[in-house]
Amino acid sequence: ARGKLIYGDASGDPAALAAGSADEVLTHDGTDFDWAAAGGGGKVLQCLFQSYATYKSQTSATYAGTGLTLSITPADTANKILIQASMKLFVSSQTSMGFRLKRNIGGAGETLIHLFDDNWGMTSGQVSSTAAYSDQRFDGQGNILYLDAPSTTSATVYSIDFANMLANSEVNINGAYSGGTGTAHPLSTLVLTEMDFS
Repeated sequence: ARGKLIYGDASGDPAALAAGSADEVLTHDGTDFDWAAAGGGGKVLQCLFQSYATYKSQTSATYAGTGLTLSITPADTANKILIQASMKLFVSSQTSMGFRLKRNIGGAGETLIHLFDDNWGMTSGQVSSTAAYSDQRFDGQGNILYLDAPSTTSATVYSIDFANMLANSEVNINGAYSGGTGTAHPLSTLVLTEMDFS
């Protein structure tokens, strides 16, 4: 009959294995064949993207929003969310820039996932990382990569805040030297990718 497979049984005689259900795969236990559900894991289920071009400046060590915020609804509680952010950063001399990654599940309130503090910038005595400036400034791209396990199927909002860690001079997003002037403002982006771990 259609869909059946012929195999050798325990006596070595031909036998027919009935067709499996939709999406099942053929397996072998070392003795006989059988059908089983396909294994999960590793597949990309959805990918969401946000771009943000607004200039934001910070002179305080108090965290404030970068404008990067995106919502995703996982399909299974076992799945994980890969978070990728790329931000155009400017850090003035003698300070540094910190970030915090947060999530809010189902509107129940924000939870800190990870703190990236003092990751970008210079402190006194360090050499400038940008040849265009004679003093210690940073003007370039900063990236965050994080794999989160929210354990939910509710809508989950991810967001990124930033702070001027030494509250000295200025740090900004989507800007440049001298208060965001001098160059066109590049985009900062946030990508959320749901990975199948069910």
